[in-house]
Amino acid sequence: MPKKQQWMVSANYQVASEWVLDRDLDDAHHWYVKWDRLEVQWEEGGSFETIYPDYPASENFDWKRPEDVDVEDYD
Repeated sequence: MPKKQQWMVSANYQVASEWVLDRDLDDAHHWYVKWDRLEVQWEEGGSFETIYPDYPASENFDWKRPEDVDVEDYD
């Protein structure tokens, strides 16, 4: 029996979290984002401040319209 043709449909979404800060990150010694948290070390040798997003992607995204949709053969 011949193998039935299949197709893969991929929907890609662009999500973003946003932070509103009262300080300029250019003034920070080091900063990074991981697990949807902004970690900022304002002074060398200082402790990191954890800043949660004002607008987290998980709460601000409706999944209604993907950024891109692709259809390809799936064998």
